[in-house]
Amino acid sequence: MSRREITGKRPLNYSRFHREQLPPWCYMTDLDSIEWRDSRGIVALIETADIHSRCDRRWQMNVIRELSCRADIPAYFVRYDQECRIFLVERIDRLGFQKVMDRNQYIKFIREL
Repeated sequence: MSRREITGKRPLNYSRFHREQLPPWCYMTDLDSIEWRDSRGIVALIETADIHSRCDRRWQMNVIRELSCRADIPAYFVRYDQECRIFLVERIDRLGFQKVMDRNQYIKFIREL
């Protein structure tokens, strides 16, 4: 039996194909954002979620953390309110930290990556 897509909000073509055609030990996840700068290339990997989301993201964070460590690129999990006024920024690689930021602080943070 195939695994169910949790949110029901994503385009399902590839996701459905993967769940239905591959064995249960073939996991996949997506990454929400890759921050890029012309002068330096990739500067951050970012997974985002609504601040009220209750999904268990431990497995996904482990995958992103491993990708971050192997590529030596900072990784962040960013939760935000519906109006994008408050951001909870968690660095999920080796230098982990957590900060609450308002919109201006978050804009500055992203610009300075």
